[in-house]
Amino acid sequence: MADIRQIESQKRFEANAIQEGVDAYRRAFRETAFADTVPGLIVARDMVENMLPAIAEAQKVARDGLRAKGAPPNPPEWWWLIGWLTAEKTAFITARSLLTRNERYNSGDTIPVTSAALYIGQSLKTEIEFDNWKRQEAKAVRAGDKATDMFKLLTSREKQLTPKTFDRWRRKIESIEREDWTHEMKIIVGTKLIDIAIQHGGGWFYRTMLYRRGKRIATVGLTEVALSVITDINAQSELNRPMLRPMIAPPKPWRRI
Repeated sequence: MADIRQIESQKRFEANAIQEGVDAYRRAFRETAFADTVPGLIVARDMVENMLPAIAEAQKVARDGLRAKGAPPNPPEWWWLIGWLTAEKTAFITARSLLTRNERYNSGDTIPVTSAALYIGQSLKTEIEFDNWKRQEAKAVRAGDKATDMFKLLTSREKQLTPKTFDRWRRKIESIEREDWTHEMKIIVGTKLIDIAIQHGGGWFYRTMLYRRGKRIATVGLTEVALSVITDINAQSELNRPMLRPMIAPPKPWRRI
């Protein structure tokens, strides 16, 4: 049985362990990309759940628009770019990219929309290339793969495909799949996804116009509500990670309830 002095020492020992846990959490938080932190993962999950229907609808609009009779010869560029990945992957990449680019979230700063859009576009292109690699590997081992076949999607409901339309689709799809996307293409699809994240992402991000270096630019940042929620999550998480060590006072004996 522990005496009073041992019990008091144990209390101080455990209080110090809690503070050490708080300090360790804060160090890890500063050194980790925000998207990989506890609040970042919670925000990303909520954003994906909220954006998913809107992204799926945008992909449907793009596919239907491209294969509709009398489709415009020069459709919006994002129609060609938004449907290469599943809605789930696209939503996740959008959320994670926005959270990763907002590295100075705690000061309430915003970042240029073009910068965030470019990052999202590049992330989409990288994932498409990875899916293509998986598809080639799957063929080599004669295994199935769920990588998106954009041409198959566009032609699935098309009974009569004119040679002109076929040739236009073939050249465009091959260029998107095999060649690097231009800065403009990445920004176009990234901006479209940022708009979806702001309008349908659960209220975590907002868009505003600011003057920087004498120029008026569009920026995107975390809302006040988002910053408040992140602060609360951090406050709770800090206290849930005490340093665990053996007791310095003998424990009380077990007793039946």
